[in-house]
Amino acid sequence: MSTESETGELQKEKALLINILQSIEKEEGYMRKRLGILEEKVVIQELKIKIRARRAVLDQLKSKVRNLQGKLEESQKKLETPSPSNAEVAHKVEESMGKKPVEVRAS
Repeated sequence: MSTESETGELQKEKALLINILQSIEKEEGYMRKRLGILEEKVVIQELKIKIRARRAVLDQLKSKVRNLQGKLEESQKKLETPSPSNAEVAHKVEESMGKKPVEVRAS
């Protein structure tokens, strides 16, 4: 093989290898970008899952608070309702027993 043809073959091989290297580098750049995008999508997905879980917990807490507020309001109403006097209670008991009510005077 002559030196000129060998030089030509080497230049062709070098050009081919440079093209392959550029192609690989281009694909590597694409893959790095794709990797970044996928990582962001995973982070976003994980955040959505956390938000959904937190909302469920928050909804449960709100429900418990509403229930307790309702119970508290009922208890408060019972406290605000005047309780019957001893005389009224005695009168109702005697009436329910079929007895003639006896008047009780407060002292």
